[in-house]
Amino acid sequence: MKSFVTLLKNELKLNIRNMNMVIFAVILPLVVSEYRERKILKRFQVTPVSPAKLLVVEFTIYCLFCVVSMLTLFPVAMLFWKIEIRGSLLSFLGSWLLTMISTLSIGMLVGGIAKNMKTASVTACILYFPMLIFSGATLPFEFMPPAMQKVISAFPMT
Repeated sequence: MKSFVTLLKNELKLNIRNMNMVIFAVILPLVVSEYRERKILKRFQVTPVSPAKLLVVEFTIYCLFCVVSMLTLFPVAMLFWKIEIRGSLLSFLGSWLLTMISTLSIGMLVGGIAKNMKTASVTACILYFPMLIFSGATLPFEFMPPAMQKVISAFPMT
């Protein structure tokens, strides 16, 4: 556990220094592909810290970024757009957690499969932006044709 916390602190510092990571934390599988491309994961195999632990740390960092993002989004939305939050907080947190884990898992999968950072970035954009556009965040879900609604309802962001 001590090595996990130490690794988490170091990786968090590296991620915060690179503002792209902070800005695009939800859609970035680039860390995984970059670590593989630069053979960092291979180097971890000869240390007491396993590459799997590094990946868990990266996943944890992305989860922290998502929590910070959500905690800043709601006060800003309430302040500037007068949005009221209604309904079950527990249901919301459960659906948010599932969405976050599934979206980050897709990103980690892309990062693990892609040959390099450029391929990972393009693949992530091809997957992420259609999910964002058709999630109901930009185009209202109710106005989409029924056949499209069935397909889109499988997307994690919907």
